[in-house]
Amino acid sequence: MVNSQEIIERSVYSALLQVAIALGYTVDPNNYLPATEANAKKFEEDIKALKKYIPIFGTANSSSKDKKTTPRIVVNARGFYPGMIGLPKEIVGKEVGQGYTMNEEPYETLDQYIDIHLVANTQEDLRLLHTIMFAALPQRGYIKPYTAERFLQSGNIFLEVGNFFDYPNTTIGLLEKVYEFRVYDTLIGEKEDLPVDFVPINDITVVLEKYKESRILLHVYPPDFNNDFNEDFRI
Repeated sequence: MVNSQEIIERSVYSALLQVAIALGYTVDPNNYLPATEANAKKFEEDIKALKKYIPIFGTANSSSKDKKTTPRIVVNARGFYPGMIGLPKEIVGKEVGQGYTMNEEPYETLDQYIDIHLVANTQEDLRLLHTIMFAALPQRGYIKPYTAERFLQSGNIFLEVGNFFDYPNTTIGLLEKVYEFRVYDTLIGEKEDLPVDFVPINDITVVLEKYKESRILLHVYPPDFNNDFNEDFRI
């Protein structure tokens, strides 16, 4: 589940960041790593060259969460609710006595909620933040995982705006709108199966009393043996 949460959160962040970069309103923080004096200086110079600097923040730690520098966009991962569906997983055969019982165990899914905070001091900046958000995130549709260069045939992230509300602070003249996005049916990660060491079969010996023969020997070649018709049968 942690892996799914990270992929979704970072994919939303990446979508917002790439649109803001393309519009000339922010820079890619990865271009200024590692944190050195030279990179910090380059960062400040590149910011000054922008027509307006709009930082994009992911879910931060407790010391920096919800800072009200403006304008800014914040991706705030919220929580989970049970998903609406269970997807087919597998039919498991369980040995009971002399026979087997069949038990179907579906995948469990969860719906994830992510809030996008648009924080500004003026209506002009707030409209600009809306432009970035709705260019990056569909109101109901797909985004690609941040690890993919383009949309996938399967495995894209489906999200939908479920709610929004105002969270202003009129004392300091702060405008803030919060949009709640819902990501449907996130698969819960499972424990990896333990490795199984299968011993390769080199020969099979069978007693054939009916034919008054002592055995039949089948030589089985390894899977990577490049010869389709050289199985050796000897009776």
